Amino acid sequence: LLFFLLACLNYSVKEKIKNKDIEKLTSRFPNFTQPIKGMIVSEVKASKEKYYFDLALEQINDTKINGNIRLYTKDDNLEYGDIIFCVANIIKIPEVSNPNSFDQRKYLNSNNIYALGFAKNSSEILGNNANRLTKILITLRKFIRSRISRRCGKYSGFIRAILIAERDEINEEKDILRNAGLSHLLAVSGLHVAIISLIIYALLNSMLPGKFLSRIFTILVLVLYAAICNFTPSVSRAVIMISLFFISKIFNRKTEMINILAISLFIITFIEPNELFSIGLQMSFVAVFTLGLFIPKIRLIPLPESNRLLGFSIHLINNTILIMLSSAVLSIFLAPLTIYNFHQFNLNGIFANIIGIPIISVVIGLALIVIFIPNVWGLLEIYQASFQFVLDFFFAWSKFTADFIFFWDFVSLQVWQILVIYIALFSLFLPKIKNRFRFIAIFILLITIFANQPNTRFKVTFFDC
Repeated sequence: LLFFLLACLNYSVKEKIKNKDIEKLTSRFPNFTQPIKGMIVSEVKASKEKYYFDLALEQINDTKINGNIRLYTKDDNLEYGDIIFCVANIIKIPEVSNPNSFDQRKYLNSNNIYALGFAKNSSEILGNNANRLTKILITLRKFIRSRISRRCGKYSGFIRAILIAERDEINEEKDILRNAGLSHLLAVSGLHVAIISLIIYALLNSMLPGKFLSRIFTILVLVLYAAICNFTPSVSRAVIMISLFFISKIFNRKTEMINILAISLFIITFIEPNELFSIGLQMSFVAVFTLGLFIPKIRLIPLPESNRLLGFSIHLINNTILIMLSSAVLSIFLAPLTIYNFHQFNLNGIFANIIGIPIISVVIGLALIVIFIPNVWGLLEIYQASFQFVLDFFFAWSKFTADFIFFWDFVSLQVWQILVIYIALFSLFLPKIKNRFRFIAIFILLITIFANQPNTRFKVTFFDC
């Protein structure tokens, strides 16, 4: 609770001192064309015969100004760190115009972008002031992206999404995985980073003497991985939490899930206070808290010591039960946030995750091999064939479970209902709560759900197409 209050204080302070003069200017003049000067502070990316990047403004006409804009241009010779001068049309980021649609303004503001710009002429490069480390990271990211495009074939967009958090080429896969309840696999988060950290730790442990060095270098590699992913919030959250776990092991301290969650929340919101209101942060912390609280209490079938075959079968059954129960618990506890933010409720994932999660673990491992293995002795072709087969099976399974009937769209909840539902859920499942309070929690939960009856009044909504 103390960390949460400190995060709120940090958010209010940073909001007051944030450099966003351009936002104030576009609120007064939503559309204007002027000469601008600034430095490119992001990787330059291509999109439909245009290039775009984030520009830290230094000057508009003869007036000094600060704040970042997303600038679009036809120049193909620009790179990170360039200080440029051009004439640009600056516009205010449009507000969302359709109900429950993507809010571009909110998304860009969360990334410290406060206006859009469109270059009217070729940019004049006045110099380059690139940070050397950032330039190396961009070069490494381009190398990985190029390898994925060349070696992963038709699934390159999907692999870019699950490995380096670039989700701009996954429209078809996104719909399939959403209906199947597997859309969480598209966001590089705890599951992905945990798999990658296990692979890295296993490799380092086999090469380095002692676990101390393996843990230190694993943390360093994870930080490098987060940087390659542009420190996207979901990756940063996972890297911080796993790094804290390794640090606790280095100092021989008992790992307490609540402590790791609290410290992670403080670090994340101290670095970027806007994350306090991020749906991604809210859902990931609810998910980790829920799993850490309830999954260790599940009692599975004991394994026999004498019969190995029977033991393996029971182990497989236990893992299946664990994945199903984890998916069911997460679906229930994340449902209020999912309904409020995305107006959807999906239980297909309870079944889809049984095979989806183990397969995606194999996919991540194979993808790393396919990307980095040298093309010698036909090894690349062998791994590519295996990789293709596993992904074909994964998407066949996703399409199969996407047709299940346990998916509801266009549902909604109000804020008070979300609060009441979470109070009731945690009261219902916490072990120290007495039975009479559990019955009260069930009653409150049912009343809250049935109170959410659809509005029968006639309503007309006009869409901005």
